Amino acid sequence: MKILYIGFKPFASHSINPSELLVDELIKNGHNGIVLDVSYEKARKEFEKAYEKANPDFVVITALSPFTNHLTLEQYGYNEMDSIQADNDGVIKTHEVIDEALPKSVATTLDPSCIEQYLASVGITSRVAIDPGRFVCNEIYFLSLCKNNKTLLVHLPLNETHKVEDNLEAFKYIEKYLEGMN
Repeated sequence: MKILYIGFKPFASHSINPSELLVDELIKNGHNGIVLDVSYEKARKEFEKAYEKANPDFVVITALSPFTNHLTLEQYGYNEMDSIQADNDGVIKTHEVIDEALPKSVATTLDPSCIEQYLASVGITSRVAIDPGRFVCNEIYFLSLCKNNKTLLVHLPLNETHKVEDNLEAFKYIEKYLEGMN
């Protein structure tokens, strides 16, 4: 089973991105992963190269959400970039389509509700959401879903509320769940 783990570098006022810390640890432990720049242009190019090289069975994208206190399992990716937040290149995209030839939204086939229940069974709190926002992580999620619908985006809380060790433990169980699907 091949999983490509994706995280993101710090952005905006966040000097640390827990998704970068998590994916760096996963890479140190022998997993396949990449940390993307929070840049519409660079992230897409870096993702395309990493995906082609990895040819994964599953893609697990991790991204920071300062608006949550627990893991958030995203159901859909949307064919739209629409955020007042500038990326790391200073680019702001509002009401822009990612790719005119692709559908308006795509759902993961990994069933976030089942993953949420599995995590709960081992004492890990998570929740399912249907709107990942329209920033860089959504762009990568949407593009990945269009290549491989066995992709999951997990938004992580700030490190002050959820430590890297907690995230590693949760992702150990997410990987076990995916192994059961393979």
